[in-house]
Amino acid sequence: MTFATIKKVVSTTLIFGWLFTTTGLATEIRSDVACIEVHLNEPVSLGKEECVKLENTRYSIRILDFFNEPCPEGVMCVWSGVGILLEHRLGDKTQKGMGLVQVFGYQTTISETDYETFAVLSINHLPK
Repeated sequence: MTFATIKKVVSTTLIFGWLFTTTGLATEIRSDVACIEVHLNEPVSLGKEECVKLENTRYSIRILDFFNEPCPEGVMCVWSGVGILLEHRLGDKTQKGMGLVQVFGYQTTISETDYETFAVLSINHLPK
C-alpha cells in the first residue's frame, strides 16, 4: 500500500543563464511510513517512496521520484534528464534535492540504479 499524495508543481530553474519552467508531479510522503533500518555502508535496494533509516540515529533517506528522460541522440542538452529525487531527514530537519547525496554529515552512495524503479544505496559518514 502506498501512502503518498500527488500534487501538480510548476517550478522555474536557472541553469547556466537559461531559465527553464517545468510542470510535473511532486510526491508528498507521509512520515509515519516505516523505514528499513541499515548499518553504515550496508547496501540496500529501494524503490520509489521507500525509506531507509541509519541504525541508532535519527537519519533517514527516502526516494521521492526517479527521472529517466535522457537527451536524445544528436541533440545538445543542458541536463541529461536522469536522476533521483531524494529526501533526507535528521530528526525534524528535512532536505530534498535531485542527486543530493551529502547532507547532515552523511554521504549517500548510489551504486546501481535504472532511474525508473530502483536504486541500490549505502550511507557513510562524510570524511572530516
